[in-house]
Amino acid sequence: MTIFYRLDGASPSFSDCSLDVLRKTQGVGRAVLYVNITNSCPCDCIFCIRKLADGMNPNESLWLEREPTVAEIKAAFEARGDLRQIGEIVFCGYGEPMMRANDVIELARYFKSVTSIPMGTNANGVERLSSPIPIRINTNGLVRLVAPDFCMESLRAVDCVSVSLNADNADEYMRVTRPRVGGAARQQCPYEEMLAFARDAKEYTRVVFSVVGEVLSREQVERCREVAEGVGVGLRVR
Repeated sequence: MTIFYRLDGASPSFSDCSLDVLRKTQGVGRAVLYVNITNSCPCDCIFCIRKLADGMNPNESLWLEREPTVAEIKAAFEARGDLRQIGEIVFCGYGEPMMRANDVIELARYFKSVTSIPMGTNANGVERLSSPIPIRINTNGLVRLVAPDFCMESLRAVDCVSVSLNADNADEYMRVTRPRVGGAARQQCPYEEMLAFARDAKEYTRVVFSVVGEVLSREQVERCREVAEGVGVGLRVR
């Protein structure tokens, strides 16, 4: 069961999500450690990578036989020997991490409590340690349609939230993401809730919208940029 997987090199979101944090910790260029904790997702996006492959790395399936417990995730993390190589921890796997929102927050707090990035040695040869490894959540922003009581202030536990915008209007959003929450009679609800989530989340942490450039025209990307500006967050094209 693959709970953690890593990609080496700077994360594509550093430039507009956590670069300021990473500059302080000298994390740019280190590997990104992804946390895969669920297969569940309230959307069925037409471009979802899990329709095409079983994982991001060869011979490594991200489909979980079952959801790992928080204790199992902590144990798997503690067993890793590569934390000095990690520049960012990202909740992102083959499901929507915020389907387990409370567990994500608990794990984020735990990761921060046990990690720090080495910043070299001082003049006396003593190693200096920075603040904890930056943590990001990649999410569709629909957590409050799944868990209405989710506490937005708990997002202070992470350094960045990347919200999948995916479209510049509600109709197109429904077409490409095919959400299974909100109800057929409230088709605009998921899109409006995603925007509201981003707007509210930025009161507690850094927020950036993301879109998949390969499935949008240049004009659509620019309109998405306008939506992001209206909400008061940045836009990352991936």
